[in-house]
Amino acid sequence: ALTTAAAEAAVLDFEGVICGGPCGNGTAIEQTYGDIAGVDVVYDGNPGQLGLEGFAFWSTAYSDLSNVAYYGGGAELSFLGLGGSGVFLDSLDLGAWPNADRQLGFTVTDLLNGNQLFDTGLVTVSGAIRSSFNLALQSTVGLKVTFLGDFFNGGVDNIVYGTTEPPISPIPLPASAFFLIGGLAGLAALRRRRA
Repeated sequence: ALTTAAAEAAVLDFEGVICGGPCGNGTAIEQTYGDIAGVDVVYDGNPGQLGLEGFAFWSTAYSDLSNVAYYGGGAELSFLGLGGSGVFLDSLDLGAWPNADRQLGFTVTDLLNGNQLFDTGLVTVSGAIRSSFNLALQSTVGLKVTFLGDFFNGGVDNIVYGTTEPPISPIPLPASAFFLIGGLAGLAALRRRRA
């Protein structure tokens, strides 16, 4: 059986110097924002195009959230494990612009095997209050979040993610250890017979 343990956790809250300078509404978020030891965060606003198009920043009016990332339907946000670390995705919030109800959603895919681990389908995200999703997902390689619906008018915030330690497997005993154990058991049996 394999077990994993959280090694480092982080939150993408889209605050601070994340745009190569002060962020203004509509400014591109840097590709390096959110990278931590063991996890490379990759923003791909338009996966059908060559190259990576970062998400954009917006300060207000996405439900009750402030400082969100948005781009458009089909945009992807990937969390790639580095140096043998796995990754986990714990939770995230969605908000709707401009404080209006929207049909939004997302899927989460395991990059190890392409299996879809989570799918909201299109759900109504209130313009008044954020929609929060508890995920508790992990992968030994990476996770990809694909946003659904009119994500130009949907924003994501408060993404809790991090690294997991590499899987720990039981260490098998070498064959010589089995011979030693068998020999000791045989000696004990022989000793009992003589007694």
